[in-house]
Amino acid sequence: MGGLYNSLNLGLYTYTHQNPVRYVDPDGRWTAQIGVSVSGGAGAGGTIGSGIIFGYSEENGFQLGAYDMSGGGGFAGASASATLDLTIAPKATDINDMSGVTLTAGGSAGTGVVAGFEVNIPEAQKGEKAAKETSFTISGGIGIGEPAETHAFGIKTEVVDFKNTNRSSSSVSGGRSDSNGDLGQRGRHGGVTSSGSSDTGGIGGDRFIAPVE
Repeated sequence: MGGLYNSLNLGLYTYTHQNPVRYVDPDGRWTAQIGVSVSGGAGAGGTIGSGIIFGYSEENGFQLGAYDMSGGGGFAGASASATLDLTIAPKATDINDMSGVTLTAGGSAGTGVVAGFEVNIPEAQKGEKAAKETSFTISGGIGIGEPAETHAFGIKTEVVDFKNTNRSSSSVSGGRSDSNGDLGQRGRHGGVTSSGSSDTGGIGGDRFIAPVE
C-alpha cells in the first residue's frame, strides 16, 4: 500500500492500516514446543522426549499444555545425543493440532556439542491419526559418536491441553459485581449498597442500588 511513501505504513498498527478495531490479522496464530529429547542410532534409530507446548490464535486465545513424543526409523550415522528442542508450527490454530503422527526428517552435526534441524510433516501411520500442521524443530545439546548424522523417523506426539487461560474461572451467582468487585443486589427485598451490605430501603455506602422486583 505505497511502501515508505505512505505514512500509514510507519505506525504501530501497520498491519491493520492504523485501524485495529475495523481490521484484524486473520493469520495471527502459532504454537511452540520447548522440551528435551534423547536420540540415537546406527543404521536404525529412535528418539523420545517431552516438554511444554503453548500457542495463540484468535479462535482459542492463549493455550498451555504438555507433550510427549517418541518414534523411530532410519538413521544414517552412528551417534547419540541429548538436546534442548524448540519446535514452531506457524500455521497451527490449536495446540492440539500437534497431537498425532509426523514424518520427521532432519539431522545433526557436531562433536561433543551438537546442533540439529528437523521438518515434521503430518502423516498418518498404522491407524494413527496424523498431526494437523507442519512444524520445524531446532535443537542443541551434547552428543557422542560420528560428527554428523541424518534420520527419518515416524514420530507420535501426544498433547495434554491444560486450560485455555484467557477464560475466567470465577463467576458470581445471584448477584452483580460493582466496579470495585463488591457484590451487590443480593436479594429481592430492600436495597443493597455498593459495598454489598443490605439495606431496608435506605441509602448506605457510596451509592444506592435499586431493589430487583
